[in-house]
Amino acid sequence: MKKRRLRKLGLLVLGLLAGGLIGIFSASYLYHKHVYSIMAVDRAIEISRQIAVISSLRLGDIDDAIRRLEMDIDTSILALVRTYDITEKEYPHKVLSAAKTYREIYPSTSRFASKVTNLLEEYPKHEEFKCEGPLLRLLEQTQSQK
Repeated sequence: MKKRRLRKLGLLVLGLLAGGLIGIFSASYLYHKHVYSIMAVDRAIEISRQIAVISSLRLGDIDDAIRRLEMDIDTSILALVRTYDITEKEYPHKVLSAAKTYREIYPSTSRFASKVTNLLEEYPKHEEFKCEGPLLRLLEQTQSQK
């Protein structure tokens, strides 16, 4: 009787281990197949955009490069704000504040202009956060020209 129970218990443990291993490998395969492929496509899209911008710059078409980069900024703003609940202490909040400052200097001309402007309304202006780097120099330059 004890041998029979031990055998059943052993089979149950073996079945649970086999099921766990199959589950782990299946989840790993599906994650790799779906998530990594999406990430690979995202990287390919990013490379394609970078090639278009750098090609425009090498051809001396600065306006086209700026237009492409600003369109990327607008689509990234839309994706970031709509996807994540950003708190004030997080880095994306600072980046979106910088985007608002940039958009105040150079308003969006993309098809998403009104959406981007509306989404950035809740983020602080440049007077309310520490602006730095090239954006600070751009802000100072535009203010001195006024």
